[in-house]
Amino acid sequence: MKTIPHWINGQYYEGSPTGCFEVENPGTGDIEAELLQASDADLDHAVDVARRAQKEWARVPLAKRTAIMFRMRQLVLDHQDEMARMIVAEHGKNYSDAVGEIQ
Repeated sequence: MKTIPHWINGQYYEGSPTGCFEVENPGTGDIEAELLQASDADLDHAVDVARRAQKEWARVPLAKRTAIMFRMRQLVLDHQDEMARMIVAEHGKNYSDAVGEIQ
């Protein structure tokens, strides 16, 4: 079974989970994956990393931050189909509704 770790600081982070949550496809009832349940220490780590990242982000000039955000938007649009299929599998939505959430 697929295990979904946390994504912190641009990389997968397993940390010290306190358990797992099952990810069920509501449309089929099948268990698609397990999602790691973060411990208090994992949350503290994520918040610490985010605080440091925000300080770095604040030093980036506005024009560069804008370019980065527009590039992110383009990446989302470029991978819209893949993302919509994940929403369908994880939330049981139909494909057109999933695409609507992305746009």
